[in-house]
Amino acid sequence: MKNTEREQIKNKYIKIIQDSWTYEKLSGIERKTIIQQISRAKLYANNGKNICEELNTIYYTYLLALEYEPIGWRETPKEKQITNNLF
Repeated sequence: MKNTEREQIKNKYIKIIQDSWTYEKLSGIERKTIIQQISRAKLYANNGKNICEELNTIYYTYLLALEYEPIGWRETPKEKQITNNLF
């Protein structure tokens, strides 16, 4: 796979995560950092699916370092109230 194809996949992936709720919860510096990490990542996969898996691993690992939890992570007080009412 050519490097230009890898770069295109990286750029599409960045657009996808920028639309995610987890990205919305990141601070400005955290957003800048993860975009830089993804942009600079040296990918070893040979096809688009595996490249996306590598990028998912990078993003998920970054979130875990920020103590990410699937439910309740960085909720506002209003969001916490809604979540508490659900459970």
